[in-house]
Amino acid sequence: MRIGDLAARVWLIYGLLTVICALGLWVLGLTPFDAICHSLTAISTGGFGTYDSSIGYFNNPAVEVWLIFFMIIGGTNFLLFVAVTEKQWKRILSEEEFIYYIAIIFLASTAILGCLIQTRTLDLPWMDQFRTSLFQVTSIMTTTGFSTADFGAWPHFTWVIILLLMGFGGSTGSTSGGIKISRWIVFFKLVWHQINSSFRPTKINTLKLNGGRLQQDQINQALFLICLSWVTVGIGTAIVAALQPNLDFISVFSGVITCLFNVGPGLEELGPSQTFTALKPLTKYFLCFLMALDDWSILPFLCFSFLPCGVDIDPAGLSGAPSRIIQVPALQRIILYIYIQIYLRVIRLRLAAGIGWTVSGF
Repeated sequence: MRIGDLAARVWLIYGLLTVICALGLWVLGLTPFDAICHSLTAISTGGFGTYDSSIGYFNNPAVEVWLIFFMIIGGTNFLLFVAVTEKQWKRILSEEEFIYYIAIIFLASTAILGCLIQTRTLDLPWMDQFRTSLFQVTSIMTTTGFSTADFGAWPHFTWVIILLLMGFGGSTGSTSGGIKISRWIVFFKLVWHQINSSFRPTKINTLKLNGGRLQQDQINQALFLICLSWVTVGIGTAIVAALQPNLDFISVFSGVITCLFNVGPGLEELGPSQTFTALKPLTKYFLCFLMALDDWSILPFLCFSFLPCGVDIDPAGLSGAPSRIIQVPALQRIILYIYIQIYLRVIRLRLAAGIGWTVSGF
């Protein structure tokens, strides 16, 4: 399938899902304006709402269940929906990332439900508590950011799960942010491989994902991006703590994670019932940079911006003079990188419009 056809089909699926989500919300009692706004931010896992209390404003269980379904869709690899349209059932059944994605959501929701029931945090029937925990787990893991409850007031055990979910993120090829489930699958498979090899050193084991063998460069890239992401979290936490000396550690740490992985709400003073308004302007600029860093991809940004590079002003040697390499300053490279990213997004929109460019013609 040509890239233009693939992009057009993905956009068609995306548009249809958005329309279905909006119609469902309208039928369930939302105004047309609220239905459209929340459908756009559910499928895109953007999370913006039209009210300060987010989805909790509507106090409508049916709306919450409907949005849970579409947030899960938004966090799913959209190429799976393309595979559904082409009836590639074997590809769908062998997709490990989707299986782990659903399993993590269910297990995390069950763990939080058990904690809420044991501590009697919510004075609700257990089914309502499960819906609340499932909604928040789905919202956090898909980096949507909707909320129906102030989970900052929940027991600390639930905070640990929420912070872990922020780090997991959604599926590769989805609209979610975060590190992505597939990279974590590679990481844990490698851990198990190393443990197994220590007990059976003569046995030859190969790492596989979705039935295919993983190459060493794929493993290295997954590990490197996981490490780089958490190193960025550590450095970002130190910077924000220095800029905001009166802010507690949980607020600083969760604020950096939620911005870097584009989740939305943090914990404590940056929780779902709070805002980032009280932060200093310089802190807000830095957190904006972290949000943009996840969207631009950390690795290309660092490589392009800080590795030494230059431009050959006469690559063909037409002048007859020795080749001259002009070094490009880091600041100019950063500006150029931002420009390239904007340009690439314009190209993606043109591809999505159905222009029939092939990879070779790109």
